[in-house]
Amino acid sequence: MSSALLLAAAVAFAAPADDLDLTPGAWPMFRGPNGVGVGADPLPADLIRPENLRWQVDVPGRGWGSPVVADGPEGPTVYVPTATPDGTQMDVLAYDLATGEERWVRKLFTVAEPDFTHPTNTYASCTPVATRDVVFVHFGKYGTAALDTKNGHTLWERRDFECDHFRGPASSPLLVQFDGLSPRLIVPFDGVGEDDQYVVALDAATGETLWRTGRDPEVQDVVPDLRKAYGTPVLAEVGDRTLVVTTGAIATDFLDPATGERVWRVKHGGMNSGSAPQVLQSPLGVASDAVLVTTGDAPTSLALLATDSDLTQTKGAAASDPALAWSSNAGAPKRATPLLLSLGQAVTVDDGGVASMVALGSDVDGDGGEVLSRVRLGDSYWSSPVRAGGTIFTFGKEGAATTLETGVFRGGADAPPELKVAHKSTLDEGVWATPALVGGGLVLRTEHTLRFYHPDGTNE
Repeated sequence: MSSALLLAAAVAFAAPADDLDLTPGAWPMFRGPNGVGVGADPLPADLIRPENLRWQVDVPGRGWGSPVVADGPEGPTVYVPTATPDGTQMDVLAYDLATGEERWVRKLFTVAEPDFTHPTNTYASCTPVATRDVVFVHFGKYGTAALDTKNGHTLWERRDFECDHFRGPASSPLLVQFDGLSPRLIVPFDGVGEDDQYVVALDAATGETLWRTGRDPEVQDVVPDLRKAYGTPVLAEVGDRTLVVTTGAIATDFLDPATGERVWRVKHGGMNSGSAPQVLQSPLGVASDAVLVTTGDAPTSLALLATDSDLTQTKGAAASDPALAWSSNAGAPKRATPLLLSLGQAVTVDDGGVASMVALGSDVDGDGGEVLSRVRLGDSYWSSPVRAGGTIFTFGKEGAATTLETGVFRGGADAPPELKVAHKSTLDEGVWATPALVGGGLVLRTEHTLRFYHPDGTNE
């Protein structure tokens, strides 16, 4: 078959559909809206109990992709990706949020000879993006597609992107849409090959490439294994600009979503970062003061990138340029995304099961990176913490389900805030995905099941 025919077989474009409703779901992407990990409704600390399990279904195959939820044509729907353990078949499943009833299964990609994937990874570790009419799914180099939420039918697909993931794909996409910009899917590829570190923007209606930006040259100056990453991009308001923030190996890039232009790059070192950058909002919520990132496997795996002019000037950069405010290895996770509590603190859960409250610091000479409080959870963790009201939910790879609270528990009113374990339970199997906080409850993907916990229990 000629190269032109091969390309035609790998790329399927749809005619633009002007009537597609791309309203984001209540939990539309990895860790919810813009990856912040905070639900709309408060939940009790003892939610994860058998009597609060509204429904549970077996999920075929294997996948660490996290559940996403959106109001579809038939009501709120949960979407998860899955794949056969050997990676020869990659699918998407849709379930009714209220009942757990299967709405549809889409047998999506068949792969004759999948590349190696590490045993701690899967071929379905990328989290989808869900809107009312379209769910966007991504399986790394094996394919990206837009599916009709009514029935799972393919609206468009792309199977022509090259990337040597080396340990398997795990980066998740971001849907960008705002006035003056056509909706687009931002997809990072961070593999080990010479040209395998890049970010693409795909037209949400057709799948056509709008731009492609490489992470070169710094990333390619290191040995191949140090080039890879598994992060999820987010949006940040920096000054009067809306930018895509995406962490790869070695550096975090700030990209113009319209053109892909790299506006800034902040170098911090590291590789294997698998988290979503966390944007610190100003008190009025109109600008970004800083971005908290995890850098993966690095001497200092937690870093604050300052975008506030006072901070960047202190670091000697131009007032408009982000700069590395501080980096630390204290309480630093290598896989799980941190959870912002306020302008001054974040909660991290490291791979070894230690939860920490970390000071973010008010200036570059302050207490940034200092651990204020620490509790040992047990188990090991790749699932990211999420918060519902005052309750922080954490889930371990061996089944530990621990909720945390923050507050002043000892001393007077002037005592520093602390972390405290509020409730502990043990599931019958482990958790690698991050839960969704929707519908007044919590959707949890375990190794082999999908579950919905609700304070009202079965509601029968």
